[in-house]
Amino acid sequence: VSPPHPEGYWPPFGQEADAAAWTKTVEAFRTDSKRFAAHITNPATDLLAPIPHTPGHTVLREVSLLVGHTAYHLGEFGILRQVVQNWPPGHH
Repeated sequence: VSPPHPEGYWPPFGQEADAAAWTKTVEAFRTDSKRFAAHITNPATDLLAPIPHTPGHTVLREVSLLVGHTAYHLGEFGILRQVVQNWPPGHH
């Protein structure tokens, strides 16, 4: 079940995250990624079957969306690190 959009996906306007909030977010991302990977690699998962609550959408379509969305945001982090010059020493 998805949370309501957008309030279920974003912190309240003006709220700043601290190191603990960042760590919690990264841990949740890793946990969700592992759960998703386990689901799509399960031989019982039909990647081409329609998802019951989203007619016309398949698991494979969701995999494609997730990969593209994740790549986009990871690219943003790379750009941000470049802008603020926050790369580790020796990174080219």
